[in-house]
Amino acid sequence: MRVQNAPGSVFKMPDQLGDAELREDWYRGLSFFNSYPPITFGFSFAQLQDIPDVLVDPIWLCAEFHSSQRLQWFEAGVHFQYSDNGIVLTRDRQAKFAAANQGTLNWISTTLKPTKMAYQMGTLTIAGQFSSVISFPRSLTRGLRGTRLGL
Repeated sequence: MRVQNAPGSVFKMPDQLGDAELREDWYRGLSFFNSYPPITFGFSFAQLQDIPDVLVDPIWLCAEFHSSQRLQWFEAGVHFQYSDNGIVLTRDRQAKFAAANQGTLNWISTTLKPTKMAYQMGTLTIAGQFSSVISFPRSLTRGLRGTRLGL
């Protein structure tokens, strides 16, 4: 009996991710972006057209991080080292994926927080009166009402 691979699976072509896996990594990247502190967002797949342009690149990089991590896990499963009479064969693609993914992780840890804060601060609208200070009493006698002199 011949087993057929599911369409879009990594088992068909190990060096390419399928559509379902890329979709899952996009979803995981969007969820990671939404929940990354200090500000949480609520973007979803239904709102992909409504995501502001300044946030599209950070979301793509979060999705790229998850795709690269998937490739690392796959390569770790097929990673091997073979030695025969002084001839050494090492397949080390997992370490190269990890090194490439480290740059994305560094960008996320240093840039994602300020990017989200700058976007959120740009959407704030401040309303109210800021022209006077009303926390101090107008006169000392008003501030001392209800007190007695201890004479």
